[in-house]
Amino acid sequence: MDEKLREKFEAWFSDGDKWPQAIERSRDGYKLITAQNGWEAWQACTAALSQPAAADKEMLEALQVTAGNIRSLGLAGAIPEPYKIWLSVVEDAIVKAAP
Repeated sequence: MDEKLREKFEAWFSDGDKWPQAIERSRDGYKLITAQNGWEAWQACTAALSQPAAADKEMLEALQVTAGNIRSLGLAGAIPEPYKIWLSVVEDAIVKAAP
């Protein structure tokens, strides 16, 4: 795993380390399921954006599920700004990963 990639994710997810508890780890993952889901989506998005031609059906499905999970957090106006940004990144990755 790329530690720099994880560092970027954690900086973003913790809002520049304002919320260090948001990224507390438990073994190989995170204590918060939202952080764990975010990390997995972050990796999928990064892979899809860096190698769009190599994105397979499973990757595309994971991105689509992630986008649905983010949308389920509330109405578009009620989703916190970091999640809106995350949704935008995921949706861009879906477009690039789609055949």
